[in-house]
Amino acid sequence: MSSRDFIMQIDAEWKGKEEDILEVFADATNDALTGITLKAPVDTGRFRSNILTSIDVPDITTLPKVTIKTANDVIADGQRKIYGRKRLTKYYIQNNLPYAMKLENGWSKQAPQGMIAITMNELQHKYDGMII
Repeated sequence: MSSRDFIMQIDAEWKGKEEDILEVFADATNDALTGITLKAPVDTGRFRSNILTSIDVPDITTLPKVTIKTANDVIADGQRKIYGRKRLTKYYIQNNLPYAMKLENGWSKQAPQGMIAITMNELQHKYDGMII
């Protein structure tokens, strides 16, 4: 089989499944956002409030100290960006506060194992064998 034949075979297998692929990708991204947000340690709420979801390019901002969001608000903000896309895109879930890496690496007694690594491990098991 030539490489052209192989590509045509793949195209034929995926034709008509674009919406399914987008849905799985959006669900996995939402699961990542939810897991990270719910595992985030909370003192003042500033760290959790600065979990940002963006599309195609990273969001380099941080929210002011006076902007405190609940976990539900953070997740809802991200879901508005994640769902309803008509094409496969890059999603970024990030926190730009200077101590974010310290928290991921066990700096908080509330989240001694971090948030991201645990969530990614959970997702790997949940989505094992899927296309995404």
